[in-house]
Amino acid sequence: VDAGHRGHDDALLLLEKGADVFIENRCTKWLSDDRGIEAFRPEDLAWVGENFMERLRANGWKHWAMILPDRVVGRVVAKSVVVRYLESGLDVRTFEDEAPAVEWLASIRD
Repeated sequence: VDAGHRGHDDALLLLEKGADVFIENRCTKWLSDDRGIEAFRPEDLAWVGENFMERLRANGWKHWAMILPDRVVGRVVAKSVVVRYLESGLDVRTFEDEAPAVEWLASIRD
């Protein structure tokens, strides 16, 4: 989901719709393209953690490929989020570009 170039409300709506599709299709893998995210607001991180990520986790999410933000500030926060989810048992990998992220997810057989 590429939410970085959208407005705040649009980005959250996009994540909600993405979660709906993920759950409806019984997915286990998620690819997020965060290159356009310049920074994360604390309230956005809280919402994403409580409403989006936990919803996916409760519905079979096992693998996450994250394309890291281009900006340093976004990368620092993104990496801290990745560490938190790795510690919780989610299989998370970070990437610079889309092709290797897609290749990694495609290689996983659940």
